[in-house]
Amino acid sequence: MNRRYSKTVGIGPILRFVPRWTKEKMKRAINFAPPYAFHPARCVREQRVVFEWGGREMNVEAGPTTPLYDTIYETTDYDSYQLKEFTLNASGEGNVIVDIGANVGITALVLSQLPNARVTCFEPVSENVDWIRRNIKRNELENVRVESSAVTATDGEVWFQMNELSVDGLVTGAEVGPSERRMRVAAVS
Repeated sequence: MNRRYSKTVGIGPILRFVPRWTKEKMKRAINFAPPYAFHPARCVREQRVVFEWGGREMNVEAGPTTPLYDTIYETTDYDSYQLKEFTLNASGEGNVIVDIGANVGITALVLSQLPNARVTCFEPVSENVDWIRRNIKRNELENVRVESSAVTATDGEVWFQMNELSVDGLVTGAEVGPSERRMRVAAVS
């Protein structure tokens, strides 16, 4: 983000989505935060992190192109999904959580610790699906299910555009940029 962004959009719309930030804090974040992009180290082959959430120790692994530490921080410490305010039905009826674009499963692992939760992950990138399954098995979770597909308006196949430096991407019909690749993936509505 930069000054041009803050002048074009303003901080009002952003504050509606991030109500716990003060106006001054948001101005500092927009105007002075350097642009961030994850760049994997070429020498890293695999990452392993142990973290605690909800009183349980979680062990996760991912390939070198996943910003693993940042993803864990965003989900747990920063509480980007506001899980501390999450209330589920105590009887367990209807506590189905859908994680669309599950990446390597960090959010799904955290959500699986909510009382009576059943989590379904949707992830179109096969490399990520493999990591999710390994992380589910490593943490002995029986309430997380994985679907190897994107979620779109219709069933079938779609183009999925990926950044070459990482394992993130998006469903697209547009042309890819010079540092991106595109592949066909299964899609469910």
